[in-house]
Amino acid sequence: MSRRKTFTVGSLALALVALWAGCWMGGSEESRSLGQGTALDHVGLAVRNLDNVERLFTTGLGFTSAGRNRLPNGLDNVTIWFPDTTYLEIVTPYDAQKAPEITSFLQRTEGGRFFALKVGSAQAAADSLRSWNLQIDGPQSMPVTLEGADETPPEMFWLVSFREAVVPSDPLFFIQYNQAALDQLNLEHPELNPLRSASHANTATGLRSVWMAVTNLGSAVASLESLGFTADTLMSFPSLRAQGRVVRTQRGDILLLTSSEGGPVAGFLRERGDGVMGVTLRVRDLAQARAAISRVTRQPPPVSTGIYGAGVAVSPELTGGLWIELVQPGSPP
Repeated sequence: MSRRKTFTVGSLALALVALWAGCWMGGSEESRSLGQGTALDHVGLAVRNLDNVERLFTTGLGFTSAGRNRLPNGLDNVTIWFPDTTYLEIVTPYDAQKAPEITSFLQRTEGGRFFALKVGSAQAAADSLRSWNLQIDGPQSMPVTLEGADETPPEMFWLVSFREAVVPSDPLFFIQYNQAALDQLNLEHPELNPLRSASHANTATGLRSVWMAVTNLGSAVASLESLGFTADTLMSFPSLRAQGRVVRTQRGDILLLTSSEGGPVAGFLRERGDGVMGVTLRVRDLAQARAAISRVTRQPPPVSTGIYGAGVAVSPELTGGLWIELVQPGSPP
């Protein structure tokens, strides 16, 4: 069914951070290998009680919040930024009519709902997607209006989304930042840079991957390969009692996971169906991360090894519905 996605970006703070986020990734030729020109940008979590979940992340798990914003699309959000300019976005509706998709989602469940991939050119990405006969919206420009400003607000970023789901559960959209406008905003309003809140007691430094639980792994892989992404060979994830494949981007992975044998992935699919299940975050110091988490788990969580090395997992009961894995790069695999 055709529909327009409700987006959750639009705050001035989000715009300013792209001074750093956009500069490392130039424009790319968006051909049938669209996946080669993308990078994991942020992951979104929809919750019913934003205040409670913000406390879980900050007081409980050692994250630092960059603050709360009221967005014109009917959503309130809290963002958690990392030094590498990736971030988590936690949202809840304040106006159900303006945010029907998130409102409908929260009537069924809460937890991970979307993720964005950054592209060098939203227009080129849109042109390529349309040339492949995909139904999309965008590029949709997103201006930022400064309070008390008389001038026309500049376009700060552009969004491209699918009208009809290509990836199961339709969690994916693309984003491009306007570097010139962001440079100017940063000069005028450095105090609003969200990276000032990117230091965390648990030492998290950035997104390593987003997890998608899927009912049909082959179909999900084919969907992403149709956009030009490449999936690694099948592998097992013993701690999740699942199997899956890793889809690479220029920065960060998409983990496609499936299971019919019980365990967290099978439980997620049974209760929610296909969707965003969790994230992997890099940390500088796993011992500090365990100490921060133990404030809510009462004891340091056990360390396990996975495809990114040694890490700890935080269950969705402590996060508003999102699995969070914290991994220290360079630790033994």
